[in-house]
Amino acid sequence: AGEGGYRPPLDSKKSLLNPMDYIIFGLHTGDVRVLESDSSFCIVNVTGTNKIDLEPFEKMKANIVKSLENQNMDASLEEYDAAKNAAVDEKSLQWNQDALNMLVRWSSDPDFYKGGYRDTLQKAITNGKNPVVLKYSNGEVDFRETLRLLDNVLIPKSAIRISKKNLQNFLVEAMRTDYVVKKAEALDLKKDLFDPNTDNPVMRGWILRLYNESVIETQVPKPTEENLRQFYEDNKNTFYYQLAKVNIYALIYSDKAKAAEILTKIRRGATFAQVSHSWDVKTFIRDRDGRIKPYLSDEKEPFLGKAAFRLEESQVDGVIEYLGPGGTKQYAIIQCTNKRPEKQLTYDDVRNSIAEDFREYHLRKLQENAAKDLRKQYGAKIRHSVLSRLIASAKP
Repeated sequence: AGEGGYRPPLDSKKSLLNPMDYIIFGLHTGDVRVLESDSSFCIVNVTGTNKIDLEPFEKMKANIVKSLENQNMDASLEEYDAAKNAAVDEKSLQWNQDALNMLVRWSSDPDFYKGGYRDTLQKAITNGKNPVVLKYSNGEVDFRETLRLLDNVLIPKSAIRISKKNLQNFLVEAMRTDYVVKKAEALDLKKDLFDPNTDNPVMRGWILRLYNESVIETQVPKPTEENLRQFYEDNKNTFYYQLAKVNIYALIYSDKAKAAEILTKIRRGATFAQVSHSWDVKTFIRDRDGRIKPYLSDEKEPFLGKAAFRLEESQVDGVIEYLGPGGTKQYAIIQCTNKRPEKQLTYDDVRNSIAEDFREYHLRKLQENAAKDLRKQYGAKIRHSVLSRLIASAKP
């Protein structure tokens, strides 16, 4: 609470969040204690305690368990990391350089970790080439085991120019992850973790991510040259029509004389940074009907938009009088920092970005259709009588 300060009241729930609060919560009125933590040294004097009516234990049990889990989270994570790291003793690793170099060479193929590894490794195994890649204290990893790890445990996010060191680190991490998975399976945690009705927000997020990867994303069409050109033709008048846009800096004052004084300094060579420590940044677009609108802003009236479009890059204009919020007069000095013309973008203009646009477009459509189907299949049933009763009881 600082020197001589009072801290907010402490209740049983808050007392579980750190050890010092837990000790303080057990004290009585008038007790004085000297307590030390990693970041503070405290002299605590309990000035008063109040009893409150608690909910029944069975009703509070779940909240108590969750609070205790949060309290011991750091220790749990440390034990988890220690157990995971101990699964593979890096000092015991023995690498087969020839087999490792072969995997590194295959990894240079951008499609290798996108599924190509299956055919490559299986072909080598079928042809009698199944060398041990590494040995360690608890076993060994050959091509067959590498295939299993890639299929069922872990896979690199990026396969572009993967180095030998990166591949070694990946294989060690895959073995450690495999150890954790097997431990979880032995504890029969799978039925709880992969329950679609789980309350665990982390697992719910992962289930959704896995569903998107295996069901939604696999339906996205291939971005072939033919598909991309057709996508451009279908959307060139919407996605790929570049509206005119202008970016400005704006100094805004309520005093016209002050604004005129600042403008004089700028006309004499001063920069915005020299006359003010802060200024507004505004962006306006002009649609195909000639209407000027604020860009990515909730500004209702683009008061400075017309003046902004009259400027060329680096030009300054002012003092511009307009009505600000509440109808008050304001006075602005503006400088054009960037101006983009209106034009139809060609296929060559968007060649570097159209593949990602293509993917995002189809992904969004697939997700919308999936959500629509799910709402249809699992439609919500509204019990209006219950809803009306709850609304009525909530009124003051």
